[in-house]
Amino acid sequence: MPGPSPEWKTLITERKGLANISRVYGRPLPESTRAVAWLKTTITSDRKQTKKVDIGWTRELWVFVNGKLVYADKNLFEVDGSRKFPDARCSLENGAAM
Repeated sequence: MPGPSPEWKTLITERKGLANISRVYGRPLPESTRAVAWLKTTITSDRKQTKKVDIGWTRELWVFVNGKLVYADKNLFEVDGSRKFPDARCSLENGAAM
């Protein structure tokens, strides 16, 4: 994971908290080039608690909490058996992390 850096950009979320990375960075060109984007946030709570986070994505995803990997999966249209509902499109039904 990248460390603290002044290179982090602020990404304003859209309706219902959607962080649309492609709106900022677009698609990798040429498309065969692998692109990686890192998102980070700070969550503050007045008490210890566990929350479910619904996640929608395409391609590959890794979720870290406090530096620990808590969720990893793929949503690949081109690979049989790797498509998440609905048909490998980005949806909050793709997956969830606790």
